[in-house]
Order: sequence, then structure tokens, then C-alpha cells
Amino acid sequence: MSKLDGLRVALITGASAGIGLEIARLLAARGLERATLWVLEGNARGRGFYGRQGWAPTGHEKRAEYGAASLELLELARSL
Repeated sequence: MSKLDGLRVALITGASAGIGLEIARLLAARGLERATLWVLEGNARGRGFYGRQGWAPTGHEKRAEYGAASLELLELARSL
């Protein structure tokens, strides 16, 4: 199975949600109280996924250059 096939399986089966929750649990076990991540502003599916996991926009935005592309990013955070 390729990495892409594994990603498809994770998305279809909902395993990616479990992985996200496990990462949050591991971070909390290390003493962290809050986590942040960046998501593409136009990625409604990704923002919805993280929202269902308890992530919320912080109000911080940034632009990142990736090759010739300029990407608009939103910061999300959640308590652990």
C-alpha cells in the first residue's frame, strides 16, 4: 500500500480523526495545554475536519510562498 492509498483509507474509514485525537492526547501527556496548527484558508474540508476535532480559528492569518504560489493560511488552536 502506498502512502496515498493509506491516506485514502484513513479518510474513508475515519481513522484520521482517531489519529488526530491520539496526537492531542500525546501532546497533553507531555504537559502541553494548547496546540496550534495552520490550515489553508480555502480548505473548507480541512477546516471542517479540524473544527469537528475541537480546533477553532485564533484570528491570526499569514501568507506563505510555496514556489510561485502564494498561500493564505489561518491559524487554528485547541485546548488539550
